[in-house]
Amino acid sequence: MKRQGSILILVLLVFLVVLMGALYILHSSTMHMYIARNNSINNQGFYTSEGKINMCIYEDKYYNIQLYPIIFNEFRNNNLSIKDYVLLYNEDLDTHDTIKKVDVSFEIIQNRKCMKLVSQSKQDNILSSASSFYTIINEIFEWGIPILHGDYLDNIQNDKIIDYISELDKNIIMPKLPTNVNGINSYDCDSVTINSINFKNLEVVYIREDKVIKTDRIITPYKVNDLIIVISDLYGKGTNLSINNSEKATKFDGVIYIEGDLIIKNEFIFNGIIIINNGKIVVNTDINPIINGIIIGNGEEDWIDLSRVNVTYDFIPIHHYGTYLPDFLKTEFLMTKKGKIGDTK
Repeated sequence: MKRQGSILILVLLVFLVVLMGALYILHSSTMHMYIARNNSINNQGFYTSEGKINMCIYEDKYYNIQLYPIIFNEFRNNNLSIKDYVLLYNEDLDTHDTIKKVDVSFEIIQNRKCMKLVSQSKQDNILSSASSFYTIINEIFEWGIPILHGDYLDNIQNDKIIDYISELDKNIIMPKLPTNVNGINSYDCDSVTINSINFKNLEVVYIREDKVIKTDRIITPYKVNDLIIVISDLYGKGTNLSINNSEKATKFDGVIYIEGDLIIKNEFIFNGIIIINNGKIVVNTDINPIINGIIIGNGEEDWIDLSRVNVTYDFIPIHHYGTYLPDFLKTEFLMTKKGKIGDTK
């Protein structure tokens, strides 16, 4: 009897061990299935979230109407009460996914201005997210180099500058300007002269064949500040923009694009972007002009005398005024990060 009792206990112990092993295997299998299911749902959610971001970038109804104004406002610093997200339409969402917002923010990554788009999606009560990063400025403006010209660049960089100026040569126009920004536009004059009258007045004189054909007065309530200047040489006769002699220093911010020479005859302080297309910068004053921003040129030898021009790279006016130029804003994919937010049950 004792031996039979011992066998019974042994059988029970074996059964208990087998049962525990079976329960462990069952539990482990269930957990693996649960993890695999959640990973599958999370992956599906990630791709759904990424798809929402792609819609914002590649579909005109989202990029042009909602996203581009957000980017534009970031650079122009208009201080408008503008939303910081893109709102998707219901018909573009997957079944049971009700999250329509794609959040938009901006940050500096590796010295480049970047846009971050964050999207969430809901699959079987599990929230997943995707974060995509895009550079949004033509890279030439973010090299951190104050003078972009073949004399100071490697061959690859120089080719990009030549290509960019070539595109400007074809596409440059006076953009639509807000009320607080003034424009100077000429395509058939031999020269345009800017005279500084006082701290808030500029006189602009347009000359053709040694005759004054037009004179404009630019007046602002407080100071002459934002100016977009486009001087084209439509007929290939040669042209120039002259900052003329006056008792007051000439100061303004903005963009100067000229297909010819920039002649500086007066104390000149400028914040922004200067582009010299097939011309040179001539300084005929004892006081070196001060340029905070960037100068881009494709002129030949001696197109600029660096001992006579003080140039400092400054991304703040470059970012602000670059939006007035074609191909300044250029959205390019940088990277995407995956994130799981959690179970909402």
